[in-house]
Amino acid sequence: MPLSCDGTGVVNGPNARENVVVCVRARPLDSDEEDGVWRVDKEQSSVVPTELHPSLARRAGSSTQASTDEDDGSHGLTSYDFCYDNLVLGHEQTTALYEANVYPVVRAAMDGYNGTVFAYGQTGSGKTYTMTGTEADPGVITRAVKDVFPVTYTHLRAHETVLAEG
Repeated sequence: MPLSCDGTGVVNGPNARENVVVCVRARPLDSDEEDGVWRVDKEQSSVVPTELHPSLARRAGSSTQASTDEDDGSHGLTSYDFCYDNLVLGHEQTTALYEANVYPVVRAAMDGYNGTVFAYGQTGSGKTYTMTGTEADPGVITRAVKDVFPVTYTHLRAHETVLAEG
């Protein structure tokens, strides 16, 4: 059964409930990239090819072009349609990505669960910026560290109170 996105960005399929969350952060486009080969849909948390995609251009010139449903906008490239749990666009700050995807992992780790957050992508795609950030827009690591210490302090104070009363 192929996976599909509903309006909430949740992937539906036989194994829809997983402990792995995939968040994509799209870097801001340069002015010469405005008419790109991919269309990003924030509401659907999906990325689909446009007519400029090289595979579509090849198919358009082929006499053996596969039949497509013109209303769905897929252009017969459903294998190139990608759906994610969350999509953060280039103009959004790291806060959007962190609060929706990383903070729950940090909080669960503070409660004793294992958790991993990592950045993956090609060179120049923004991994280091997302993880380390800047002074004006702190990255994931800076935000996680700032969230860990208050929780640790609260747990320590609660433990000291129990020892003092006991």
